[in-house]
Order: sequence, then structure tokens, then C-alpha cells
Amino acid sequence: MSAEPLAMPAREFRPRDGSAPITIRPMRARDAAAKRDYLGALIEARAGLIRTPEEFQDSTAAVLKRFRQTMRSGGNNGPALQLLAERDQAVLGDIMIRRYDLRRLRHIGHIGIGVHPRAQGVGLGRALMQAGIDWARSTGDIRRLDLAVLETNTRAIALYESLGFVREGLRRGYVRDEDGRETDDLIMALRW
Repeated sequence: MSAEPLAMPAREFRPRDGSAPITIRPMRARDAAAKRDYLGALIEARAGLIRTPEEFQDSTAAVLKRFRQTMRSGGNNGPALQLLAERDQAVLGDIMIRRYDLRRLRHIGHIGIGVHPRAQGVGLGRALMQAGIDWARSTGDIRRLDLAVLETNTRAIALYESLGFVREGLRRGYVRDEDGRETDDLIMALRW
């Protein structure tokens, strides 16, 4: 079974700031090194992710292995999606929608999304989310998307709410920083 994603056409996104276009397209196995560099930059910037820079030891091989596992499991449970946003062969954002393994939960797609700090504030997060929502609706069997977001990430929460996501739950004190400060994690979902 191939670990390449289902056919989905690439989209060109034009940033609000007038900078060069960004291509949003399915991730391929050969993108593993660029995605690893991108993930390292997100974690280093503490851009809404839970892992600390000290905990990020992923090799390109590890990123490739996770990509293949996600796409393989997606094939068993219905389709999965991994998109990258890139410009000049550098990854500036990504969205992944995974399916749950349990048959009674296969109508749900769980979203993971990130935008490189240097590409934030230009509409890329919205473009990635819209591409993911469009794809999920096109599968014919996904009826719900959910995600988790730190309650301190107010820009992301506002984006998700503008796309129709609603707050469904709160995990209090879910993340505890090195200084002992705790942050709540918000569960949001979009249903159709």
C-alpha cells in the first residue's frame, strides 16, 4: 500500500501582506526533511505546541515514519490528510487530519495544524483550515472535525470560531510549564 496521500490538487495562496504566493499541497514522503526543519522552528518558537525544544529530537527518518503510519492508518479507517504550505521549498505551515481507529468514531477527523512564526498573520492558517474542511467534507463520511488548542492561543481560537468551530470542553491545567504555570486546553469541534 502506498503512503502517498489521496489525490488533491495543490492550491495557491496569496498572503494578505502581498508577499510571494504560497503553495498548499499534499505532503509527500520526500518532504520529510523540510517538515522536520519546520517542526523544529515551531517548537523553538514555542508556537502553540506542547513539546519543548529539549524534547524535540526527531530525525528526518522519524518524521517520515510518522507520515507513513498516518497515511497507512488512514487507509484502514478511511482517508487521512497531510497538507504542507510551502514557498521556495521551505515549509511554512501544515495541517493533518487523522481518523480514529475505532469504527464508531470513524466519522470524526482530528486536526493538527501549525503555521511558521514568519508566516503568521497573513491568512495562511485560515487557508490551511479551509483546505482541510473542504477535503473532510468531500470524503462523504467525515461528519465532524475536532481539535485542541491552548486557551492562551486567542488568535487561533478566533480563527476556529470564525470557521464555525464551537467550544466543547476544557481540560483545566492541561499543560504545566517549567515555571509551574498551568494552561488550560480547549476542545473545539465543527459538525455538519
